[in-house]
Amino acid sequence: MKRGKFVSIQEKLSGVIFSNYFRLGLIISGFICLMVLRQTSKTFGVSLGYVYIVLISLAGIWFGLKGGVISAAFAVAIFLIEVEIHPSWPARDMVLRGTAFRLIVYFLSGLILGYVSELQNKLSQEIRYLAYHDKLTGCVNYTWIVEFLEKEIARSRRFIKEFSIILIDIDHFKAINDTYGHLVGNDALVAFAGVIKANLRNMDIIGRYGGEEFLIILPELGSNGALEVLERIRVKLAEARITSRHLKEGIGISLQFSAGVASFPYNANNANDLIKLADDVLYQAKQKGRDRVLVELRRCVRLKPQKGLRVEMAGLPDKEKLKIIRVENISERGMSFLSPHDILDKEFLCRISLPGEEFTPEFICRVAHKSRLDRAVYRIGIYFVDIPAYVRATLFHFIHQIES
Repeated sequence: MKRGKFVSIQEKLSGVIFSNYFRLGLIISGFICLMVLRQTSKTFGVSLGYVYIVLISLAGIWFGLKGGVISAAFAVAIFLIEVEIHPSWPARDMVLRGTAFRLIVYFLSGLILGYVSELQNKLSQEIRYLAYHDKLTGCVNYTWIVEFLEKEIARSRRFIKEFSIILIDIDHFKAINDTYGHLVGNDALVAFAGVIKANLRNMDIIGRYGGEEFLIILPELGSNGALEVLERIRVKLAEARITSRHLKEGIGISLQFSAGVASFPYNANNANDLIKLADDVLYQAKQKGRDRVLVELRRCVRLKPQKGLRVEMAGLPDKEKLKIIRVENISERGMSFLSPHDILDKEFLCRISLPGEEFTPEFICRVAHKSRLDRAVYRIGIYFVDIPAYVRATLFHFIHQIES
């Protein structure tokens, strides 16, 4: 869904400000030049006076109703001053007889063109809004949310950041439509989107992905953070009773949802794969009875490590080694292992020695998920944060050799 290069909000604002200053300067310069021409050419009552209408019209087109009225008033003030300070100018009496008509023309030019300009700008804004927003819920639409996701992947890859996406879906939404009608269903969608928005950060984005399904992007938030967001939404939704003017008084609807969570770069490194994985776990949540959240834990190609592969994990501050019972599986982007200790830190130093390789690279890894299997064993999932490209390539080759 790429549209070429994106211009930042700051650049757009600075461009608008510069453009407005330029236009204002052009109009003021025009008034000054015409005043000078009228003085030097002695054509006070002939054609140059009506050239002000051009400037008034431009002010109305560029600055709307207010700009048109102000420029008209400015032109009127100049006209009256010139009449007063030049009582002996030729054709002064004729000009005075047409004063009312001249003033009406000035103000009508500013009012009409200013109004038309504002109406056109309003319609243009609505068209732009509808091009990227869902009219019913006010969320961004499918095109924009996927576009934003691609940008967020590029940003997170550049700055070595993680983020999560959530595909969230209203449970039994068809039953609401069938029981109460589609108008009530629409109101339920609006209320559901409102609850989600109220529990997101300013930097988070929610888009309507299709039907009753929404896609949420949580920049710089891992799967655990995504689960906290969903828990807040679940609590608030449980407290709410969805009402509608299309329902009888006193009737309210309670909503539940299912959701699937996937994270970058742990689960996938492109938009299509990330959405597909979130959609897969959402489907699993539906199959398992709805009203639940599932997190995608799979990674690329994960295989059991070959003999000879050695992995060491150490804390970043003191480089104290973390005991590893067994590496369960590994991919070129992360691995899962068992440890007798709970892990409180989020980042570690990782060293991997591959069979037949003398060099042992070290790089930063980050905890993606963890679970307790029993009282003495924890399963830890990590992904490699700043693994060098050549190490990733070697690991990829090693893994796919095993696969084949």
